[in-house]
Amino acid sequence: MRLSEIFAQRVEPTSVVLPAPKRLETAVDRVLKRWPDVFAEPSENDRETLVAELKRRLDDWSWSGAKISFVNQAAVALFDRERRSRADLEHVRKFYYEEAATNRSRTFLGNAVQVYIGSFVKGAVHTRRLSEALTNQIPHLSGRSRKLLKSFPAFFDSNRIAMEVASRMKDAERPFQELKSLGFNKPHAPGLLDHAHLEFLEKLDLRTHTDIEKLFHWLHPDGQLAKQSGASEAIEALLAPWLDEEPQEDVKRFLIDHLTESYGDIRINPGSAWINVSEQAKQVLLRWLTGESMRFLFDVLTDTQDSHMWSERRRFWMDQYDRGNISAAWVAFDPRGHKLARKNLGREKNLPFGRQVSHASDDGNKSLLIMKVGQRIIVEGTYNFKVHIYAKNDPEAPKLYQPKYDCADIRHDRRKRVSSGFVKIGPEERKMHLGDWQGYLRSRYPEMF
Repeated sequence: MRLSEIFAQRVEPTSVVLPAPKRLETAVDRVLKRWPDVFAEPSENDRETLVAELKRRLDDWSWSGAKISFVNQAAVALFDRERRSRADLEHVRKFYYEEAATNRSRTFLGNAVQVYIGSFVKGAVHTRRLSEALTNQIPHLSGRSRKLLKSFPAFFDSNRIAMEVASRMKDAERPFQELKSLGFNKPHAPGLLDHAHLEFLEKLDLRTHTDIEKLFHWLHPDGQLAKQSGASEAIEALLAPWLDEEPQEDVKRFLIDHLTESYGDIRINPGSAWINVSEQAKQVLLRWLTGESMRFLFDVLTDTQDSHMWSERRRFWMDQYDRGNISAAWVAFDPRGHKLARKNLGREKNLPFGRQVSHASDDGNKSLLIMKVGQRIIVEGTYNFKVHIYAKNDPEAPKLYQPKYDCADIRHDRRKRVSSGFVKIGPEERKMHLGDWQGYLRSRYPEMF
């Protein structure tokens, strides 16, 4: 006796599936959109228990009190990444393949199709066995499964389907919405759609604004959370074209805005998507963010500073950035500058910055620019703030990307207790902005400028 016979409360009639009239297809689409197929997704904590119970019942052939919803949930766990190759569960998987090939329950089959999608690994034995079993069931599929088959006649060809899905994504202006319209209830689901995602990346020309925008429509569609699985590969693909050249300004601006909005600012709040991105690609974005931070600081301070000296500082430091000498930079605004910066964020809506919080009478109105130049940290500031240059790899130098800085802590040396007594903590040099201070820095520190 088969499991389907044990569970069956009534015999579901089978019939040849006839082509549906257009009005009926439209009605079906409305129903699927409002009441999508229920997919039994168990919690991570319950998965091992579900599989162990399924194995026990199979070994004892004891199905009293079991429901098909239990089998459906256990199947999801059985074919997840942790369990789909376990040798002790091989006979349980074999049992499921046999059921998938013969069980006519629409609830069971709908779930089996979702198991095929969610556990899909191109070339894997379990994917091939599931595809073979479900191919035999095509006449008996219904609902969303039937819609997927209509959209992709080769749906159960595990060697072709990921590429076919990727091709439909490439041809669509908004791939996420396109896949939903074709029958995928959760286009960011793992398995098959992760494979399609990687194939999709290969098809795009990510030097063009059109394909960059299309990719972000897929990665972070309106009203949805940003895609996490495969995000590292997408970020890598977006930044790789610019390892040795600069994009047009509108393309750079678009990439900065959308990468930070979708996956966090790599400097202060990098999401997990950044973990597997190469250092070379990260440096591309860091270089852009450095330039954005510096320009934003100078723009804001131009509106708050009356001295002509500030324009000289702007020219010098932006020239150093353009020459590739400044690898990282961070801004800390004084209260007035901070207020103006918040007001004027505009297109730099995702650009973060710190605050300069000193309450000292001669420091409270100063804003700071903290830069990494070569192996040194350099701090520039407004008004009479000197250029503070720290020794190479000085562990006591101000850290980049902090939310708050106290100007007084930087301007005045500190003492630090060590085993032999006290040592002075402070910059290697403080240079006033007098005379040809730019020329002095170039000659004094040729390795940096």
